[in-house]
Amino acid sequence: LTIKAIEEGAKVIASDVNEKGLDETITLTSGRAEKYLLDVANHEAIKAFATDIIQKHPNETIILVNNAGVGLASGNFTETPLDDFEWLMNINLYGVIRLCKAFLPHLLQQNKGHIVNVSSVFGLAGMPNQSAYSTAKFGVKGFSDVLKAELLETNVKMQ
Repeated sequence: LTIKAIEEGAKVIASDVNEKGLDETITLTSGRAEKYLLDVANHEAIKAFATDIIQKHPNETIILVNNAGVGLASGNFTETPLDDFEWLMNINLYGVIRLCKAFLPHLLQQNKGHIVNVSSVFGLAGMPNQSAYSTAKFGVKGFSDVLKAELLETNVKMQ
């Protein structure tokens, strides 16, 4: 997705909490993507990220792609520690919500832009031994459906 967007002329800001993986992505783009270390579980980091990006690109159309996600191999729900469940939700669901909250006011002020929230087939059908992941992805799907309806009267698009 990153390489395709660059090939089509987009300025890409690639972010990840994993610096090694992020460096690999930047290398694949021949350095054409801007690198930004970001932990989507950290609300303050997200606010700083959004402020920085908006200041650097004040009049450009923003396409926010929320694709961060982690999984667990913890077994069924009764075997999954609550701390692990909350850790996953904080990244896979609340990361999406926080990023939308941080960027949406700017998109609405400009009355342009796109938000793409990546869910999963696990957000359409609950899977055994994936209680946290499925819950988060159902949440992303429902949240995205609500945003799409709320943005109908604007030029901000929800995918």
